[in-house]
Amino acid sequence: MSAALALRGGVVVLDADRPPLRDGAIVIADGAIAAVGPADDVLRAHPGARDGGRFDVLMPGLVDAHSHARGTPLGAHGLDGGGPLERFLVELGVMTPTSAADEALIAGTDALATGVTATQAIVHTFADAEAYRATALDVLRGLGRAGMRGQLALAITDRDEWMPGDALAPRRGLAPDAFARLARELIGTRERAAAIDAVGPVAPQWCSDVALRAIASVGAPRLHAHLLESPRQRQLADAPPERGSASSDPLARLAAAGLLDRRASLAHGVWCDDADAARLAAAGAVVVHCPGSNALIGVGTLPARALSEDGVRLAFGLDSHTPSDPVDAFAELRRARAVAGGLGAPIAPRDVLRMALAGGAAALCRDDVGTLVPGARADVVALALPVAADAADPVAALLAHASRDAVARVWVEGAVAWPLPPATAAERAAAGRRVADALAGDTAGREARRAAARRRWRVVEGSAAAGDRRCGDDVFVEPAR
Repeated sequence: MSAALALRGGVVVLDADRPPLRDGAIVIADGAIAAVGPADDVLRAHPGARDGGRFDVLMPGLVDAHSHARGTPLGAHGLDGGGPLERFLVELGVMTPTSAADEALIAGTDALATGVTATQAIVHTFADAEAYRATALDVLRGLGRAGMRGQLALAITDRDEWMPGDALAPRRGLAPDAFARLARELIGTRERAAAIDAVGPVAPQWCSDVALRAIASVGAPRLHAHLLESPRQRQLADAPPERGSASSDPLARLAAAGLLDRRASLAHGVWCDDADAARLAAAGAVVVHCPGSNALIGVGTLPARALSEDGVRLAFGLDSHTPSDPVDAFAELRRARAVAGGLGAPIAPRDVLRMALAGGAAALCRDDVGTLVPGARADVVALALPVAADAADPVAALLAHASRDAVARVWVEGAVAWPLPPATAAERAAAGRRVADALAGDTAGREARRAAARRRWRVVEGSAAAGDRRCGDDVFVEPAR
């Protein structure tokens, strides 16, 4: 049993729904919240607790419910990260191959610096079983060693990654049944506070019904996937089904495979219509709002208020791709409010914060993160933000003024995770050097892949415009990652 730790805050934000505590304190013991309440009462009841400091604001760690565990900005690979989405996906093949463990370690430590303590990372590669296993374990290792609470979803595709009809099919190394066997082997694997606990299609339209049934056969605790991210995906969802499928509707296909329920979280959902919203609400599934990524790629704006009013649960995601550099989760929460206002359907500060707290917890199928109530895991963020501590509405002030620069300290499982402990900081620095060396040594390779990507995109763009599913094999280059 570890010694109890007492933290005191000018304001303690328990979650998005309970009133904040003025001059409050929390006590952490054995990685969990042992007590919370008015500071004088809590500290008097726990005289042996070690003093962990006094801060302007104490709040639950934020949850990034959709990540690719990518720590290097796309600009470092010479990519602008813009849309349309279909071009963006083709251009990802330009990226320099780097260590998945290094990328996840960098991504995890950068997330901690901005107050994110838990992340859901989707893992996918076109490689064979051995390489897929290595990649998944590397991502797990990187997030765990960063000090993050990570929950990983293993994903697969078996058709239509860039255009219908598989005219540009990559060389897939893993058939659906082999994926299911591998996933069953890996589910439950842990590295510190990170675990592999979910599966999914990368997106429903990129999986056959056979693949969806294979995913369901894994029996994983959770499902995570992308959903209706672009106008083109909406168009395909409304089109007649491909041969071998009973429907083109992605939600109907997930439901038919037994994959649409409260265990499912689905990223983006920008092009959901009223029928989709009703189906999502009835299933209890979570939609992960990724405002920064949506803006960069130009896919549109999630109608967050309308979905919420329809009963759809919403979470918040950074998608390893935001306009803020370095990543700033608080700036992205403000972006969520701004884009909702741009639709003429504004959302309140508490509703935005709920996405990153209770909504994120729902996406992870947990009730012990995103809150500071007794019994919750001790994932805590301390902010140096006197304007919020003194405000009449601390939550509104926090959403308006907080930034990564205000993050004073972060605890995960009751242990200090930010500022980085010396050993973690050394690992992070070494990972950064290895990635930089890989990028510097791959300039010619990136240029060759960029030329191939341009040829491939011309085929995809032209075929989409003409409804032509044919192309030549000469445009295919194996994606770098």
